[in-house]
Amino acid sequence: MKPNFKVEPAVRQGVIEITASYPEFAMTDAGFDEPFRQQLVQSYEKLAKTQENPNCILTLKVEVAGSPVVKAIYELWKAVRARLGVLILADYPPDYVRALTDLGLPSLPGFELVSNTNEAREKMVTRRTGPET
Repeated sequence: MKPNFKVEPAVRQGVIEITASYPEFAMTDAGFDEPFRQQLVQSYEKLAKTQENPNCILTLKVEVAGSPVVKAIYELWKAVRARLGVLILADYPPDYVRALTDLGLPSLPGFELVSNTNEAREKMVTRRTGPET
């Protein structure tokens, strides 16, 4: 079965950037959850091996989010933190930010939530070596 999502990893100006998208129906697809999590983490890990900067920007180009996405973001955050990096999440669907906040992700150390990718890139300029202590 072909995955119902797209994960595009890249390095831009020394920062790992992952852009992910999926159709709205993916939230109800039983085959979405685990493969999406794995693809995010594997994409990060592959690039992190080649970069000095462990930080990561995750941009979601989607209209909806749900628990499978929150779990995937959390797993990616754990991988980034294991390398002492910061994860900045950009373009999270505004209607779902409250649920993300209620679950506590934005309060995790080394996790930031911003409105868009450009804002994330601006924040990364000051974070070339990892999280603030």
